[in-house]
Amino acid sequence: MKVAVRVVLLVGIALGGVAGWTQIAAAPAVDTDKQIAAMKAKLDDWPQLDRYKAANATLGSVAPGEDR
Repeated sequence: MKVAVRVVLLVGIALGGVAGWTQIAAAPAVDTDKQIAAMKAKLDDWPQLDRYKAANATLGSVAPGEDR
C-alpha cells in the first residue's frame, strides 16, 4: 500500500512538473523603434563625451598660468 501511494505521488509530481514546464509565457510587448533609437544614441556617443558637455560649457576657457 505504501509503495502504491509513493508511485502515485511521484507520477503526480512528474506530470505536474511537465505540465508547468510546457507552459509558454506571453512575450512582453516591445517597442522596437524605441529600443533601436536608444541603442543608436548609445552607439553615437559610446565614450560618453556628452555627459559633461553642460559642465564644460559653464567652465569657460583656461586663464593664463592656470593648470588644468
